[in-house]
Amino acid sequence: MKKISMLLTLFLVSISISVLFTNSAHASTGEDDTALKIQNILDKYEVNEPFSDEDTQYLKENSALNNNITYIQNKGDVSVFSVSKKFFTGNNKTLALTGYVEYDNGFGKNSWNFYMDAWDTAGIKRNIRAEVKIDCVGIVNFETGAIGKIYNNTVSQTSSGKVDFLTLNKSDSFTGLPMFVYYYPKATFDGVDLAGEFR
Repeated sequence: MKKISMLLTLFLVSISISVLFTNSAHASTGEDDTALKIQNILDKYEVNEPFSDEDTQYLKENSALNNNITYIQNKGDVSVFSVSKKFFTGNNKTLALTGYVEYDNGFGKNSWNFYMDAWDTAGIKRNIRAEVKIDCVGIVNFETGAIGKIYNNTVSQTSSGKVDFLTLNKSDSFTGLPMFVYYYPKATFDGVDLAGEFR
């Protein structure tokens, strides 16, 4: 009974937070600046460490502006099973990447498939590393309702030498109840980072 009560509390809190996140967009804030500040907030904390009140408020007010987010609940609707696929691209002169994140969740089981192609369009051979960072945010203290990171991981693929093309094709999973999930895809070419942007 206590487990059911905790799950019900989690769903109710996550629904209300999801509604706040969906309805609190501020058009005056630049999307790039917002995404960077959210990433900086997430990087400050360890898994299961509660966010400060100020950082929690910022996430509530600005996460809807961040294209890197996946909502588990949509406008108050709780879905038992949810599958989403988000595509991203990036290019910078002769460097390019493209790929997707496929996310499947239900009943606390979360699994991802990650795919990325990263290449030099001029065919110059380089050391290439492709990666996608994942941050899952949820309740870390059921008594206070405090939220924080409940999962964090980076999946990656590195070339074994200098190449002009690299493919990342990996999966990841964890058990938990995230309210929302952030993704940060990027490729590094001889030390030069190229970020992927979701469409």
